[in-house]
Amino acid sequence: MRFGHMLLVTLFAVCLVMSPAELEAGTQPEGESFLNQLKAASRKIMAEGATDDEVHAATIAYSRLFRSTLGGPPAGWRREISLRNGVAISPRDAVDCITEGGGKRTRMFVGALREAITDKLHKKAKCEPVNVIEVGSGPYAPVALAMWAFFEPCQIRFTLIDIHLPSAQTLSDLIVLLGKSVGASIRVLCQDGLEIGLEHGENPYDIALAEVMGPALRREPQVQAFVALSHILDQEEGVMIPDSIQLTATLPPLFGVAAQLRFFEISLKNAREFVSTGHHTTLKIAFSPTAGSDQVSNLSSVIGAHLRLYRAWELTEGDSQITLSLPHLCSITHRSEPHEVGPYAMAFGYRTGPDPGPFCHVTANLHHPPALPVQEVMEAGTWTAAAAEGDCAARFFWKERAAMRHLCEHTLVQPAL
Repeated sequence: MRFGHMLLVTLFAVCLVMSPAELEAGTQPEGESFLNQLKAASRKIMAEGATDDEVHAATIAYSRLFRSTLGGPPAGWRREISLRNGVAISPRDAVDCITEGGGKRTRMFVGALREAITDKLHKKAKCEPVNVIEVGSGPYAPVALAMWAFFEPCQIRFTLIDIHLPSAQTLSDLIVLLGKSVGASIRVLCQDGLEIGLEHGENPYDIALAEVMGPALRREPQVQAFVALSHILDQEEGVMIPDSIQLTATLPPLFGVAAQLRFFEISLKNAREFVSTGHHTTLKIAFSPTAGSDQVSNLSSVIGAHLRLYRAWELTEGDSQITLSLPHLCSITHRSEPHEVGPYAMAFGYRTGPDPGPFCHVTANLHHPPALPVQEVMEAGTWTAAAAEGDCAARFFWKERAAMRHLCEHTLVQPAL
């Protein structure tokens, strides 16, 4: 859905923010008081040298500020919405993300956006605003609203999008309380952010922010948000936050090799060419077991995520639920006669659609193993094969096919993007 074809509810949400009467109401002392409290809370989250406990306490206070200002939650607070490419979590769950991971998640995203805006302002004319869009802002937009502690209203313009009407209405109410000068710099839209587009004559955005992901990119539409936002960002200088998300998998214990493989990455570099439907196999490993197929009947891997947000801001294992490593059972398909003991292929990749997430699949009892395991990057191109050297002609291959003893110690090949 393009901006020019929004639902009436979208226009209503915009009017909630931009109504002159309500903006004037926001200039009253009550609104000024809320803005000052918001600034103080935001600065505590980003305090230099803050301990983990201090960050956690600061994000708890930040969340309570929003709750105490607006009172009880509205109707529909706990409802999820099913999308073509995942689930839009409920406004209630979105609020919980503020303190998730001991508050480190919020601190990292706020720090990344603050630095990205600062970098953009250095390239702008005086008081030429940085144009920022966020998809899936939730009812409080905690990352975006924290920016008013560090920048003047003339320096940034926000478009905040959430598909939940209660979130859009709550966010509109908050923005009124921020006062006229801040409120005039923010636009709230109630629509599916995955269907976003530019209006005729509208300038591309400088920065896009999307924090719509579960552990290992499951359930929520973060990948599709990357794809949608990549088309409305400035093609030369646009910044996406997160900058990239990588999925990794550990080999099952059966392999006898402790290895963590990066098998999927989504970033602004490849999002524009991403094919939005289907399964995307990005890594295959050919192997042969020492005994029968019972060895691979219950193969499982551990899949985790690593987020590079912007420059040095990142989230790694243990920092947040979204980078939590989780066990993942591999499905298995038998092709050939059950009594045959032949080679196997383990494939890792990512699937899009209503239930997005990583997958691990094992194909058992193939007649002939491929000389080079098939390796593709989201149907946008192929991986650059390493220089052939014996059986190690691709990223991974067994030195002794009949017995799983050694995995070729070959450097992981980077995708050709």
